[in-house]
Amino acid sequence: MREHVLFLFSNREAKVRKDVITKIKNFTDNNRNLDVYYLITQHADHLKELVKEFAYKHGEKGIIFVAGGDGSINEATNVIANLQTNTALGVLPFGTANDFCKLHYNKFNLDYFLNDLSRLKISPVDLLQLTGNMQLIGDGPDTIFNNDLALIKSTYVMNVASIGLDTEILKTAFHYLHKSPWLKGSAYTFAVLKHFFNLQTREYIFSFKNKDHQIDSLLAAFCNGGFYGNGFNPAPGCDLQDNLLNYVIAPKFNHLQFAKLAIHYKNGSIETQKDKLNMGLLNKISVKSADGKPFIGNFDGIIFETEHLQIDVVPKKIPFAFVGDYSQRLITDKSSIID
Repeated sequence: MREHVLFLFSNREAKVRKDVITKIKNFTDNNRNLDVYYLITQHADHLKELVKEFAYKHGEKGIIFVAGGDGSINEATNVIANLQTNTALGVLPFGTANDFCKLHYNKFNLDYFLNDLSRLKISPVDLLQLTGNMQLIGDGPDTIFNNDLALIKSTYVMNVASIGLDTEILKTAFHYLHKSPWLKGSAYTFAVLKHFFNLQTREYIFSFKNKDHQIDSLLAAFCNGGFYGNGFNPAPGCDLQDNLLNYVIAPKFNHLQFAKLAIHYKNGSIETQKDKLNMGLLNKISVKSADGKPFIGNFDGIIFETEHLQIDVVPKKIPFAFVGDYSQRLITDKSSIID
């Protein structure tokens, strides 16, 4: 067990209850041999600032548990990856959809988590790296109407990147949450229902295995993790340590075909539909629209627009803290365990 442990709550996404803080304080009091504390972000970019400060100070002796959604996890992932530090990253499901956390916790219980903390295992995980001129559009209901967001050239992705229908659904869900925050995860369900009646495809050119494939696509997902979009499961067999990404490219479907696909997409049986989809494993893939015009996509819930996108797997890029048996089942390379 590493000496320094930070529980970092995203104030934007994590409504931190008093009982949660009380449990962490009690854990701290009962483990005086460890330097355990919590912080709550106070402004935009504060999470990145705190991760950088902690990593510089504690390095390989530290663990940061990000308590937030996929967007918060993405921020911490990029800081740690770019610093090339050995500070370990862990995750707690205190965001809206908590899709990456679904991979690690069947039914999250903070008491059980804290009890298992002394038996955690740290092992490096792969990341996706996206490259292209990506104009950010929004990363949540509070930024979706912001027209002055950054243009980025590259980013690391812990969970899933996608283009097409699922990004349109995410964008609509952000609109719903902007107007009605109480909807929480249900906003994604309502967004799916809205787009079900207006299925639109687009011609993309996907380049992989030294060939170009022009496909009239409804959506495409490129996965390091397994879940996105409030529980949809495009990669039930994902492996965070296999140096590969799972990809799913869905062609044009009618409404009935799409409804059947959505059921499999939701319940983790999408691999039974291989004859209807283009899917498999790759270490890299690129995509552009056939008409050369910009298209929208998202990574870890952050929406962007671009004309071209390159996705590469970066093997075992950052140390990750696996807590509990359910999470530790994901360590497929046992020889990579650091501590």
